[in-house]
Amino acid sequence: MFSEVHRFLLQRHADIERMRAVHGRKTKLREETLAEVMRMLDHDTMERISQIQKFTDEVEGTTSRKIDMMQKQIAEIQETALLEAGAASPEAKRKMQFKLDRLGSEVEVVRSGLVMIADLAQIMAGDSCSDDDSSDNN
Repeated sequence: MFSEVHRFLLQRHADIERMRAVHGRKTKLREETLAEVMRMLDHDTMERISQIQKFTDEVEGTTSRKIDMMQKQIAEIQETALLEAGAASPEAKRKMQFKLDRLGSEVEVVRSGLVMIADLAQIMAGDSCSDDDSSDNN
């Protein structure tokens, strides 16, 4: 009877050791997978930040070109208006003023759109940075 109990205990001990080894391998695999996921997350975050910066630069460049073009048009219209001011009829003056007002409002719309995009890009960049900070703390 003693030998049977001893054999039973040895078998259970071997089973427990086997389970420990299996769980140890699974835990190590999970840790390696988690480390890889964290590395990928950091890489994706940096890539997203660079894409946001690139997009912001492109939008600013495009908007600057459009604003410059509109300002040149406004300057040309003002020059034309000054040259024709003496010889122009009241109707022509009204049309010229209408064009100036319209171009001025377009410049204002472009400026407000750029401000909105810049604010959103700043918020997105801030969110990306705060996500990084919170993931580093975990």
